[in-house]
Amino acid sequence: MRVFCEHQDSHPDTYCNICGQGFDLHWEGQSPREKMEALAEVERTMRRHHFFFNCSEAHPKNGFVVQPRRHRAQMDKLPILREASWRAA
Repeated sequence: MRVFCEHQDSHPDTYCNICGQGFDLHWEGQSPREKMEALAEVERTMRRHHFFFNCSEAHPKNGFVVQPRRHRAQMDKLPILREASWRAA
């Protein structure tokens, strides 16, 4: 499940806990568990944006996409598994 985070000034879904900038969240999945996992990853991503910048300029102006780690890790393993099966043959 991916989440598109779009800058929003009025009535955003969530705020950056560092700069207070608001974002609307556009969800790809629907389950409450997936949303909780994705929201945690959105918050981590927003904190990483501030690694080099301490203001609202830290976030991409056109929004950004976040994919929860669990799903990203599963996708990262696929090429390794394919490569390992190719080498075993």
